[in-house]
Formats: sequence, structure tokens, C-alpha cells
Amino acid sequence: MNKRIKFMAVLATALGFAWFVLPAPQDIGANARKPRATLSIRDFMEANCFACHDSKSKKGNLDLTSLKFDSTDPKSYDLWVRIHDRVRDREMPPKEMPQPEDDARAEFLKAVAQPLIDADQARTRREGRSTWRRMNRYEYEATLRDLFGAPWLMVKEMLPEDGEAYRFNKVGDALDVTHVQMGRYLAAAD
Repeated sequence: MNKRIKFMAVLATALGFAWFVLPAPQDIGANARKPRATLSIRDFMEANCFACHDSKSKKGNLDLTSLKFDSTDPKSYDLWVRIHDRVRDREMPPKEMPQPEDDARAEFLKAVAQPLIDADQARTRREGRSTWRRMNRYEYEATLRDLFGAPWLMVKEMLPEDGEAYRFNKVGDALDVTHVQMGRYLAAAD
């Protein structure tokens, strides 16, 4: 079953790539028009982004000329999401700069969005939807009080300070467990 899913993912990616790269078929008849050339992600960025975000200018401390898509690197992934969202919301290119055609913008957004979606779905299958977290020291103390029916129990001062993320001490990404913390929790339990 796993091989079948991988095959389908490769097939969908290949078909999506072929759709994006191959020109649209021409209309037949009196209303025939020339097929519009499709732009790659790199072409779109050269035309609309590199003037301000190259290795020399680096506006916003951002060099897009050397940027590669690496779905395993959270910083790279987050940067590509931010690029997608800024182009989608028409914040980039800035209003005073020449704007891309709506079709070119839509193609770029679709070409960027699909690998981001695929990478996010792969990460979700691999890791699950939420971050593993432990109880912080306040929650640990409250849990012990409830379990043992001992409202006087005070152990939080015996435990090391919890990490913080975004000024909260309940965020799973900040609540790691080191061997020092594990030792302090075991000592507090004794």
C-alpha cells in the first residue's frame, strides 16, 4: 500500500509538472490565439523579485537568488510560505513596482503552493498534526495535588524553569525534556 501511495504521489507530481511546463493547446477556428508561454518559478522571480531581493540589494535582508526549496528545513519552508502569501496578497511586488499579469501570478502561486502542500502533508503523515508536549511545572504540581488529594503539596519550586515560546510556557516546542530536567522531576517525585 505504501508503494502505491508513493507511486501516485510521483505520478501526480509528474503530471502537474507536465501541465505547468507544456503550453496550452491552441483554440481551433476564427478565434484561435497563440498559446501563452508559461513562466517557471525562477522566471517569475527574476521578472518580479530579484531586482530588490538579490545578493547585492537584499531588501528586507532577503536574497531570493540563492534560495532553494528544502521541505525538510523548517526555515526554508516557512520562507517559501511567506513568499507565497505575500505574492497572493499582492504585497509583493510593491504597488509602486510593475505588477505581473494575473495569469502569471496565478501560475506562480499554484507552482509554489503544491510543493508546500505536499511537504506539509508528508510531514503530517510522518510526525502527526501536533507537537508532543509535557506538562509545565505548574501543571505538574496541580496534577499531583489532584491525584493525591493534597492541596498543600508544593513541588514546582523543586523543578527547573520551563522554556518559553512566544512568551508562553505551555507551548510544546519550548517544553523539551533534558536529562537534567528528568533528574529533577524524579527527585521531586521522591
